[in-house]
Amino acid sequence: MRYKGANVPKQPGTPHGFALGLKGLLQSDMTGHQTGKAAVIRIVVTGFNVTERNETVLSKVRAALAASVRLYRKSRDLLNKAAAESLPSPARKI
Repeated sequence: MRYKGANVPKQPGTPHGFALGLKGLLQSDMTGHQTGKAAVIRIVVTGFNVTERNETVLSKVRAALAASVRLYRKSRDLLNKAAAESLPSPARKI
């Protein structure tokens, strides 16, 4: 499989393995991605411009923080399991 122009192993113990393990576990506004030697979960949120009014910016920041709390509260057990399964076999402890 090719990811961003590079050959990436399709096996546990890699960030790509973790990102693949997230598929189907995350909500529709969340996606898993390999980022170099790590993996991240991206959440779609509304951006803001520093020239916007404070009230507008604060509501957007609060919505973004609420989304991260939602990810943590609703998915922490699934994410911990996916992370553990992405480790090489000797390191797995569940």
